[in-house]
Amino acid sequence: YPEEFSNHNIRQITRVYPKGSRVDSSNYMPLIFWNCGCQMSAINLQTPDLPNQINFALFEMNAKCGYIAKPACMSEPNLSFSPFELDRIENVVSFF
Repeated sequence: YPEEFSNHNIRQITRVYPKGSRVDSSNYMPLIFWNCGCQMSAINLQTPDLPNQINFALFEMNAKCGYIAKPACMSEPNLSFSPFELDRIENVVSFF
């Protein structure tokens, strides 16, 4: 239900974190969740993998303050958002 999840994140705060029963320090791809509007995404900083590099690169934006505003389509009530949209959206980083 990606559309319902994205609509939920327009009004609510969602925190995403790795499964607690894992025994390694691997990371999931946080872009998938960020692009659906999740505000907090916990990743393992001790693992120098692609998800960690993307995390650091993304937060280099906006004068390195660590804050990135939601795209207008997720913050303005008169606009709509679909996770299946193929058009370019400001502040959304494409993974594919």
